Amino acid sequence: MESRASIGSSDAVLPPPSQVHFAGPHGVTLTGILYTPTGFHDCRRAAYHSAVILMHGCTGIWSNRRVNATNADGTPNLQNHIEKWALKLASESIVALVVESFTPRAPPSLSQGDPEWQNHCSGARYAGTVDPYTTRVQDARAGWDYLVSLGSIDPKKIGLLGWSHGGEATMVEAAATPRHIDIERPASDHRFAVLLSFYPGCGSHLGFVDEIWSCGSSFWRPYREFQLNVGEQDAFHANCKKRTDIARRDFGSSIDFPAFPDAHHTFDAQQQAWPSDKCQFPTGDDCAMRAADIDGLAFLKRHLSDDESFW
Repeated sequence: MESRASIGSSDAVLPPPSQVHFAGPHGVTLTGILYTPTGFHDCRRAAYHSAVILMHGCTGIWSNRRVNATNADGTPNLQNHIEKWALKLASESIVALVVESFTPRAPPSLSQGDPEWQNHCSGARYAGTVDPYTTRVQDARAGWDYLVSLGSIDPKKIGLLGWSHGGEATMVEAAATPRHIDIERPASDHRFAVLLSFYPGCGSHLGFVDEIWSCGSSFWRPYREFQLNVGEQDAFHANCKKRTDIARRDFGSSIDFPAFPDAHHTFDAQQQAWPSDKCQFPTGDDCAMRAADIDGLAFLKRHLSDDESFW
C-alpha cells in the first residue's frame, strides 16, 4: 500500500507509515509511527537521511483520542497537525518519527485504548502522570537512539519538534543547561541539530530559575537554533516571550520568535492539508497556522541541510 500525502501542491506518493517499537526510559517499550520518504527502504537507493522527531501534546497522537484509529486507506489517523507535519516532512525526503508517550504507559487497570488516559491536559484526571519535563525528554532521546540504530539516518541531522506538552519537553531538551542549575551541558550531550516548539508552557514549572520565577531570573537558553511559535492570545505567550527576551539579552541566543496576532493555543490544528501560501495580512488562527507551518518547515530544512555540521 502507498500513502498519498495531503500536503497542498505536492502530489507525492509515499510508502505507508509503519508502527515501530523501541526501548524507552525505565524499561518502557515506546511506540512510534515512522514516516519515510520514497526509496527509503530500497537498498539500491541507500542514502544517509535527515530526520525529525515529533512530540505530541497533552491529548496524545490519535485523532479524537481513538488509539489505533485509521484513515480510509488504512494508514494511522493521527491528529491533524501531527499527521500533516509527518507527511510533509516525508515528502521533503526527511524521515519523521512520531513518538507516542501515553499509550505504552497506560496503567494495568485501564486498557491502552482508554480515551480518558489519552488526556493529560491540565485539570484532567491523569494530568501530570507522564512528566513533560523529565520523562518525555527521555522519550525524545530514546527516539533519537532508535533513528540512529536504523543505520540510514545521519545522527548530526536529527531535529526535534514538539507541541504544548511535547513542546515543553522540547524546551527542556533544547536547553544549554540542566533545569535546576546554571552549568552548561557538555557539547557531546547536544543531540539535536535544530529544535522547534509550538505553544509550550514557559512558566515556573519549566524550571531554569535560581529560586523563584520572576522577571529576569531565567537562565534558560537553547544550545542550538530554536524556533518558538506561540499565539499572542495564548495564555502561555507572556512567559514564553519573557524567556526568549532574557535568553537573547543575557546569553545572545539565536531564537526565532515570530509574531502571531490574535492567535490562540493549538492554532495550527485547524486542518490536515498542508497550506499552500501565507495570508497577506496575518492575523487569527488560520493565518498563524499557515505562517508557522510554512516558515517552520523552512527553518527545519535550513538547519538540516548538508552544509551544516555541529560535531
